This record gives sequence, C-alpha cells and structure tokens, in this order.
Amino acid sequence: NEINEPMTMGLEGVGRCAYLVFQDLCVLSRGEQGVWLKRTCVAPSMGLELVESVLSQQPLLFNTDPMFSTLVSRQVCPLLLQILHEKIEFPLFVRVMRAFTTLLREFGHILIEQCEPLLTALLHCLASSSANLDGVSYSGFQDGVGAAP
Repeated sequence: NEINEPMTMGLEGVGRCAYLVFQDLCVLSRGEQGVWLKRTCVAPSMGLELVESVLSQQPLLFNTDPMFSTLVSRQVCPLLLQILHEKIEFPLFVRVMRAFTTLLREFGHILIEQCEPLLTALLHCLASSSANLDGVSYSGFQDGVGAAP
C-alpha cells in the first residue's frame, strides 16, 4: 500500500492528515497494514466503529469534498463488502448495520452504483445466516421460539 499522493495533492495541513488517517482506518479495519499510521491492524469492530463515527459526525465534509467522497466509495464500501462476505459475530454485525444505515442515510445519493452490491451482500449474509446470531435473545424470544408465559 502506498499513500495515494495524487489524491492528497489538493489537500494541505489538517485536511491532508484527516484524509490519510481515515484512509488508514479503512485499510487497517480490512486487516491490511496501515501506511500513514504505521500499524499492522485494528480489530474490525473497533475500526468499523471509528469509521462509522467519523461518517455520521462529518457528513457535510464527505458529501461536499470530492476527495473525501471518493474515500467513501473506494474505502468504506469495500470494507463493508469484505466483512459481509465473512462469517461474522453478532457485535460486528451490529456495527456493520450501523455503518450501512449511515451510508444509506447520508451518502446514498453519491453511492448509487455501490448500493446494489452492498444490499445484495447484506441480504446474502442474512439469508445464509453467516452472521452468527444464534442464541441471541430478543424480547423473550430465543432461537426463534417464544418464551413460556
């Protein structure tokens, strides 16, 4: 991985740092080595939590700046697709759903081409039960059977 210099050439100071940190958060969350942060990895749940937090707190930046908009389509969407194609545990699944909801709510209009693959992967994940949701209790229901009165 190399720092994408052509993408950061129009950015200076804090904007460049923000771009590089966010890019590395996505890369580290995929299990790859960071370039600018120089870390080997971050737990996917922690990385996704941080990515979703930044996206939900700064939608104007990611919607109006073309360089940051590109990060959403080229880094965040592939991250979610990769996670959805793996067998995931419930806590990570919840974070994926929160990130997915943020993407649709805040960035759906700029992610027109990415929405279909993301929705397809999410539906496949739910249909194949690759999200390990067994044994989770929902309002008195466990394993799909109603609790005894």
